[in-house]
Amino acid sequence: MDIIITESQLKYIIKETFNVDYTFDRFKPTFDPKYGPPKIFFNNSVKVDGNKDSETEIYKFTRKDGEEYQFDSRDISIASNGTPFIKLSDFEIEYPEEGDKIRGMIELEKKNNETKVNSVDTNEIIDNPLSDINQAYFKKNISGVPQTILDSIKSVYPSNWGKIDEEGCKTGEGLLDIETVGVGQRWSIMNYFDTNPKVIYILTNEFLNDHNNFTINDFKNWIQRESKKLFGENSDVLKQMVSVNKKSLESGLKTEEQAINHLVNKFGVSPEKIVQYCSGSEDDRKLSRDIKFTVNGRDYYIQIKPLSSINKVNDRYDVSTRGMKDSYKTYNQKTVDYIGYADRNDLILFPNKQYSTQENGRKVIHYVDPIEKV
Repeated sequence: MDIIITESQLKYIIKETFNVDYTFDRFKPTFDPKYGPPKIFFNNSVKVDGNKDSETEIYKFTRKDGEEYQFDSRDISIASNGTPFIKLSDFEIEYPEEGDKIRGMIELEKKNNETKVNSVDTNEIIDNPLSDINQAYFKKNISGVPQTILDSIKSVYPSNWGKIDEEGCKTGEGLLDIETVGVGQRWSIMNYFDTNPKVIYILTNEFLNDHNNFTINDFKNWIQRESKKLFGENSDVLKQMVSVNKKSLESGLKTEEQAINHLVNKFGVSPEKIVQYCSGSEDDRKLSRDIKFTVNGRDYYIQIKPLSSINKVNDRYDVSTRGMKDSYKTYNQKTVDYIGYADRNDLILFPNKQYSTQENGRKVIHYVDPIEKV
């Protein structure tokens, strides 16, 4: 006896793999921080088949060149205009190489946008200058605040401004011999004030003690005008800024020393083949290199970050850390070979490629395995 079933019953029995099927022209990445983490929209998409419901499992997107992409339905959202989109971090899990390229394009566009725009209206009153988003902006070069800090420090100590050009330590210009980074060192810890968010927060607070309104122009003019009070040797404000900066610096140096120890004991690198760059080194500040090691006549360079935790999830590695940036792979791929995460127990070395940084540098997802040997 023949059994006749309907098409819908057949679909239920075999449970079709692709519940919703789209065609689209191209990817359209977005990165406006006001709307959360970077996303990828499927531009000019047309739904060919299926509707999302409680049983939907897979979305399939076919680009006009025939390339197909498949995603778990839980990762796909639909915009108010009907266009489907996915978070870049979820896209990278499925397609790490292509996601890596898209993230690189986003970082490059961000950089281009910053060079196109001189600044926001520097005379505009900012309602909450201590908010995270405003503090993050003040730390950027485009705001003019970092350069104002360095210029003001230089104006207080003009005779101590210069370079170190010694064997094993070559720096760019900066403050020397005042509030140095350590005993026997010449490089000043004040050279890091321009990029330290805690220092900028202290300066913002000091400004607000004497001013009801905050504009970037007023803030920069105040830093210049009060430079001796803020950065002079007997300044109480300077002591606060040095203190918070020393904690950051000491933590970073400790992590680098742990990494060197593991390079020797875990990876078998000879101690004399390892170089830890001096404070202020151009290799560090311009090329993002913390450590160099040499194996079989070839030099390798590492950017070191603290290791809080690492977990393998399917084919990716989730790392908890601090201070990580996607720009290391975008702009420093030719100058940094490995991203190293170190604590007292281990050093994990990942190739400087195919990863995404999240949560303001506190979480990194790596899509390639760490190296086992050097």
